[in-house]
Amino acid sequence: MSDRRPARSGSSVTVFRKRPAMLALFLLMGAAFTVQGFATAIVFSTASHLEQPIRSAAVGVSLFLALAGIWFGAQALRRIAGPDDAIVIGPAGLHDRLISAEPIPWRSLRDIRVARGARGASVVAFDLEGEERQDIHRWPRLAEPVNRAFGYGYYVFVMGTEASVERLGAAIEPHAPIRRAAG
Repeated sequence: MSDRRPARSGSSVTVFRKRPAMLALFLLMGAAFTVQGFATAIVFSTASHLEQPIRSAAVGVSLFLALAGIWFGAQALRRIAGPDDAIVIGPAGLHDRLISAEPIPWRSLRDIRVARGARGASVVAFDLEGEERQDIHRWPRLAEPVNRAFGYGYYVFVMGTEASVERLGAAIEPHAPIRRAAG
């Protein structure tokens, strides 16, 4: 469960801790996808009975599975390597340790919303005001243009934490307005 602690001036701080067992499962799944993807790509690349276009497509799909496994495992490793209080929401701002080294002040966040994510799941998404933030980690900065194609710049990654989109929204609302998707 999240931890609500009193903060200065009567505001509260909500802490969402990581879930090590869940993260270990995600890491194992990522490794399995990676091994399966590469093994299948090798099998299809040596399958001489398949016509070239079919063989190429099968190898491509297999390599995509391997890359998805690498991404999944890397996200789990990043969360595992981080501190127990993975996501902290309070008067200082929003602090998802996968996004930034320091809390992002509420004044720097704009258009905080519950949005449909790239893979169909709901996410808490936001954009940053025009300023360049040096404390945003490299991967979120690199992913920002790709995320932009789906309508948002950054999102809070809840995988392997106690957080859910609904609980994140409830924790954010006392500090900043949040737009919720219809339905």
